[in-house]
Amino acid sequence: MSENDGWEDIAPADRAALTALCMEYVWRVDNGQTATIGELFTDDGVWENGPTAMRGQAELAEGWAKRAAFGLEGRRRHMIANLRFRANADGTVNGWINFVLYKAPEGSAEPAIPQLVADHVDVYAKDSAGKWRFKYRRMDVILPASWKPR
Repeated sequence: MSENDGWEDIAPADRAALTALCMEYVWRVDNGQTATIGELFTDDGVWENGPTAMRGQAELAEGWAKRAAFGLEGRRRHMIANLRFRANADGTVNGWINFVLYKAPEGSAEPAIPQLVADHVDVYAKDSAGKWRFKYRRMDVILPASWKPR
């Protein structure tokens, strides 16, 4: 299967649910709910950002609770675009999501400026209740080349 196969095989309801999952992720990060991100992953879910990885619900809960402090550094907003999904024969779905992160110091009158352009590379699976969750999510930084993960 090539990267261009399978994108038409996503039912509209699944496409909407996957889009909503991706939107919920960035909403939680941007609105002080980072500690709850682990809930959006399967029980064996994996999140990777450079050398940092969290595997399974225990690590996800602990890791996202620690990362919650990053949201206190000022105003931030993630803008996502170009959501692309591809169905897999095993019932999972691959996804590629572009995003731009804007940040500004809290209380500043200055406009938020783009800090980062990156891709989320995902694999989604349904949980025991039939809801789409992240099975795997990796962040690949596009710009700036000097950006380092925390």
